[in-house]
Amino acid sequence: MTAILEEICRPSEVHDLTTATNLAKEAMQEMILCTLSKDGFFDIALFHGGTCLRILHGLDRFSEDLDFTLLAENRDFDFTPYSEGIIRAFHDIGVNVHNSPRPPRGELQVFSDKIKVNLREILRACGFADKVVRAAHSQENCVVKIDVDICTPGYTRDEVVHKSAPLEYSVRTESLPVLFAGKTSAVLCRHW
Repeated sequence: MTAILEEICRPSEVHDLTTATNLAKEAMQEMILCTLSKDGFFDIALFHGGTCLRILHGLDRFSEDLDFTLLAENRDFDFTPYSEGIIRAFHDIGVNVHNSPRPPRGELQVFSDKIKVNLREILRACGFADKVVRAAHSQENCVVKIDVDICTPGYTRDEVVHKSAPLEYSVRTESLPVLFAGKTSAVLCRHW
């Protein structure tokens, strides 16, 4: 089953650790999205942000985390069942991941989770050459951060986008103009 990870990464074309790490992270992101889709997460939430622009619309920019917002505000939302599904999906293909969830607290109404795997293990599972795998530190993790905003923005227009290769899944997302407006706002409001 790690053949899917290999198909996403195309490891034979990569010879440096930085590129391999980014591709492994992208493969993990795709696996997470596919699992969330199968588990019905997009019935209650939508995908947005920079990674959404890259994965669904081909934006040429690597983005670290997966950002979601609930379709309806739910202050009792718990991402744990979805995290468990993600962990199971990786275990099913022989990759041992673990997570570190952080429920919303204080004014920050975001449920966060970090899906972690040993970098060498995910590089091997993706089929990268031994030389690339050995270049990674044995204790380094590959991490995909997931943020779920539990307070729904009022401006959103959503649509469903279907992905077909190499993983097939559907994702509810914001329309492209809203995605770009959100990314532009994020860039302008960042503390440089």
